[in-house]
Amino acid sequence: MKRKKTLIILCALLVLIIGGIVIVNAVEKHVESISTIDEVVYASDAESLTEIKWTFEDKTLDFIKTDDVWTYSGDDSFPVDQEEISYLIENFAEVHASFIIEDVEDYSQYGLDDPEAEITFVTSDGETTLSCGTFSTMDSKRYISINGGTVYLIDDDIEEYLSSEKDDYLDNDEIPYYQQIESVELTGDSNLSLIYEEDATYDYTTSYNYYLKDGDTYLPLSDSFVTSFLGYFTHITFSDYVTYCVTDEELSNWGFDAPSLTIHVKGYGYDTDFTDDNDLGEEEDHYLYFKKIDDETIYLRVDESQIIYSYTAEDYETLTGYDYESLRPTAVVDISASQVQTITASIDSDQYIIDAETIDDIVTYTVNGYEIEGSTIVSDITSLSVKEFDSTNASGTEEFSVTIVLNDEANTSLAISLYRVDGDSCLVTLNGETLGLVDRSQMSTLKEDFITTMLNLGKESTDEANQEISD
Repeated sequence: MKRKKTLIILCALLVLIIGGIVIVNAVEKHVESISTIDEVVYASDAESLTEIKWTFEDKTLDFIKTDDVWTYSGDDSFPVDQEEISYLIENFAEVHASFIIEDVEDYSQYGLDDPEAEITFVTSDGETTLSCGTFSTMDSKRYISINGGTVYLIDDDIEEYLSSEKDDYLDNDEIPYYQQIESVELTGDSNLSLIYEEDATYDYTTSYNYYLKDGDTYLPLSDSFVTSFLGYFTHITFSDYVTYCVTDEELSNWGFDAPSLTIHVKGYGYDTDFTDDNDLGEEEDHYLYFKKIDDETIYLRVDESQIIYSYTAEDYETLTGYDYESLRPTAVVDISASQVQTITASIDSDQYIIDAETIDDIVTYTVNGYEIEGSTIVSDITSLSVKEFDSTNASGTEEFSVTIVLNDEANTSLAISLYRVDGDSCLVTLNGETLGLVDRSQMSTLKEDFITTMLNLGKESTDEANQEISD
């Protein structure tokens, strides 16, 4: 009985051993072949493509090419950015692999049983689908399969070139990056006319490049203030659209038959050849139309575009809030030391005249033949800055006045007068016209430096003469 039981056990063990051998043999038959390669496993041909579609992040996008123009499948009114699609295709011009895995039965270990993304390229000869799996833990390269067959380990992650958002392929409007803006005209909720002109002779100085055109009058503007102002509409990111297919008949429904604000910009873009930094690009001429529906809703249209965008109420308020007062220079006078011919001021009924002479860019200041250090006084004058523009007629006590005569052909005279307002401010006038308030400390510094210079007049020469006598 015991012998029979032992025989049964031995038979069972034999069956298990034979079964194991069968299993091992079966596994060996399905071992995948992994080899290193150095080759392009897929190359897209932009010319022959007729369709490109992909599924990514649970969304499917599909673009079709007809007569060399890409359109969005199912929505011909969607304006496709042709350059963006071309750029996408370029990234698939050559898909390079460093490993090939053949005889794959279990695609799940590569994340290809449920791909993260699939992109299909269609030509007249058929279609090719690239499926994106997970990353290799060894070298962080992505697994892909082509038409659900052979698996490759690719060098460049093609998935990063895909977007699941259709709007990323919208041909948005754009305002060029101007190398030079020549003119800006605002009409409607704001009315401004700005021009750019270098070395203009509208005023005593050529320091300014932008001017406000008011009839036949040209008023200088601060370059930095104008640059900030222009940024509110020349650097718009056109992406937040409300419709991309408005028709001419529908424009009135959006209010664009009567825009709240129209901006006309003329200028030159950058020279795309980049052959000479001083060369201007093509002349640009654009219109921007704004429609304010209410305090929170602003629409924007560019030229004759079919796209209407939303524009922030905050930016619109800032944009329309600009006027001459917010764009004009704050400097009371804008001159260089080499422009000065004389500086005149009175102290206790005594008038002092500082003569200036420029030779080889070196300015020498004298009073009655005595050489003085006049650069500090010139610096004080050019540092006078209006902190608040105010056209109120000057009144109160005049604290100090100074007149500068320039060495131009007209011997232009700039008469600056400062009137006490309170302990912090003075009202400043230029040639009788009230500009506004300046810090009283600036007036005090100018007055003190002028008085100190005049009180020390000739003292340095006298001290030198006394020193010679004592020697």
